Amino acid sequence: MGTGIIIRCSSCCEDDRKGTYYELYLGGGMMCFCKEQLEKYYGINKKYDRKAPLLSTGDPPDELYSKLYLPVEDDKLNAEIFENIKKGYEFTENLGYIPFYCETCNNLLSLFYFQMKLDGSYYIPKYYCYKCKNPLEPLNIIWENYANDIEKDASENIGIKYNMYIKKDNTVKIISDKNEEEKLICRWCKNDKFIYDEEIVINWD
Repeated sequence: MGTGIIIRCSSCCEDDRKGTYYELYLGGGMMCFCKEQLEKYYGINKKYDRKAPLLSTGDPPDELYSKLYLPVEDDKLNAEIFENIKKGYEFTENLGYIPFYCETCNNLLSLFYFQMKLDGSYYIPKYYCYKCKNPLEPLNIIWENYANDIEKDASENIGIKYNMYIKKDNTVKIISDKNEEEKLICRWCKNDKFIYDEEIVINWD
C-alpha cells in the first residue's frame, strides 16, 4: 500500500477553500511495489525464488498485469521502456511514486519514478510539466524528525536533483544539489512558505 502527504500554503492553511496545496502520493500500490511486478507489466515474466507470495492472497496470474494500465502513463516513455528492454536493460528495485518539481512553475506533482540498468548505465524517466512543457526534476523527501541517510545507497539518488526537507516545525524547504533553495508559490496569495499538514494521512492502493 502506498502512502501520501499534503503540502500546503502556510498563509492559506486555515481556510480549506483557498490556497495552493499538493497531494503527493508516495511509494507503490499493491500491484506495483517491487521490480518483479513492474517487469510483468512489460511482459517480462521471470521466476523468482521467494519464500512468500507477493500478496497475502497469493501471486496474481501473470496475464492479469497485461490487462491493467501501465504504471507509466506516457506513451513516449513506454516506447522507450520497451526499446530499453530489447537492448538488455533491466529494472532495479528503486521504483514508486515520488514528488517531481517544476523549476519554471514552482510547483510539485507525484509521478512514477523507476530505474533501468545496463552495464553500469542507468535510465530514468524524463517527465515534462503539463503547463510550461519544461522538464520536471525528481526529489527526495528528508524528514528532520527521523534519521535519514540519503548516502546509504547511492543508486537510490540517481537522477535526483533536489531534496525536500520537512522540518520539525513542519515547514518545507527545497534544496538543490548545488545547495540552492527553490520556492513553491501559492497561486492564491503568492506566498512562498509552505508547510506539511500532519493531520492528513493518505493511504492508497
